[in-house]
Amino acid sequence: MHLLSLIRKIPIVRAVIELNTAPRKYLAFTSFNVISWQCIVGPAMVLFARTIGMPADRVGILISLLPFTTLLAVFMVPLVTRIGPKNLMLYTWLIRNLIMLPIFAMPFVIAQFGDKAGWALLITLTLGFCLARAFGAGGWLPWLHEVVPYEQRGLYFSAEAGTVQLVNVAILLSQGFFLGKSPKVEQFLVIYAVGILGGLLSLFWMARVPGGKGQKAIIRWEDFYRPYGPVLKDKTYLLFLFPAFLALSATNWFSSIYILYLRDILKLSERSILIISSSGSLFIMLTAPAWGRYSDKFGSSPAILRALLCHALLVIPFVEFIPRYPWVYYLVPILVVLITIFSAAFWTSIHRAMLNMVPENQRIPYTNLWTVTSGLALGITPIVAGQVIYHLSWFGFQISFIISSILCFISAILCYVSIKEQKDYSNPPLIEFLNPKTALTAVIEGFSISFGFSQNMTKINHEENREIPEG
Repeated sequence: MHLLSLIRKIPIVRAVIELNTAPRKYLAFTSFNVISWQCIVGPAMVLFARTIGMPADRVGILISLLPFTTLLAVFMVPLVTRIGPKNLMLYTWLIRNLIMLPIFAMPFVIAQFGDKAGWALLITLTLGFCLARAFGAGGWLPWLHEVVPYEQRGLYFSAEAGTVQLVNVAILLSQGFFLGKSPKVEQFLVIYAVGILGGLLSLFWMARVPGGKGQKAIIRWEDFYRPYGPVLKDKTYLLFLFPAFLALSATNWFSSIYILYLRDILKLSERSILIISSSGSLFIMLTAPAWGRYSDKFGSSPAILRALLCHALLVIPFVEFIPRYPWVYYLVPILVVLITIFSAAFWTSIHRAMLNMVPENQRIPYTNLWTVTSGLALGITPIVAGQVIYHLSWFGFQISFIISSILCFISAILCYVSIKEQKDYSNPPLIEFLNPKTALTAVIEGFSISFGFSQNMTKINHEENREIPEG
């Protein structure tokens, strides 16, 4: 009993227990689904591409396929409404895993037609996987919006980040030790086999999630564009999407290139890279619930501000992190893990902010427009970064790190003033953060939130900012 009570006090376990039954089932499906994602389009995909000789510019295109294809979700409103998010996702999730089966012909293709044919096969199959996913992804957020109540959304996203990262830790560590230092093509194919199997198993758990039913309706041409009328007239939501786009791009300028940096600049082995990545996932699992509770108590804006400021400050030093300094090999893994934590904290908070600005009767068009925004940000960035690195090598990495840091600062400010939540959290005005002392306090709080000290520090700050009544 004593051991059980200790386990329940672990942040991620406590977060899952606090969720209602329906959100908990959706979380279970998501956790199994990540096995497929991590093995097929995760870091192993980038390492596989480099193993078969794919250049950095094409790797950037490969990375961009997943977010770019999500733009198709904008055309899926009538189908999501008629078929229902659940049935649509069941069909498309099955198809996307079956599409990847020809990947096992990779050794034959390379042997018979050369490396470029192997690159084409990998890009083509990944595109097919992403397209099938995109057709069903339009139902993801509306279904999630249906099963997760307003008051639990911050808790859900933090619990999701934690449990998903727990799975990530197991997968990445397994992949790292399995691949070793000089992996062969056949070893990567084993990882793809695990991903396809995991994807098929996730269908079982998806079927157990309640809700997601369709409506009997005749599909007309105007149904493909008419639902977006109210969204495009919502100035508050549109003004939120612009800084959100910048912020997503800012964090992606680092996340889309750091594996290439570790492999091509620091010359780390696949095992070391995946161990570093798994360490980041482990710490996300431990820290995400604290960020979710902070957002639920004080709002998404202050959480996003602190996460992006910390992200920006940690990325700047990478401009000088080159192999000739031996200490770089010890410091870089620590900073990568910290940046991963703040990137996940931002991701959790920005999604909470988005869902809390979505009207209940307009879930599908609102969340689809968000999918388009995030798809553009996460799709354009790796292509541009890949081109910059391909043509400028190390200088290209430096430019990417600088852009990431600058955009984080800018988007942190814009997100703080543009997010309008249903509840008034009475946060201090932005001008107060122009004070160096206040800005430094915000950065310190960003680190403290992850260690469970956020509520005490914020309480102190609110008491300091509160006016003392006369008399």
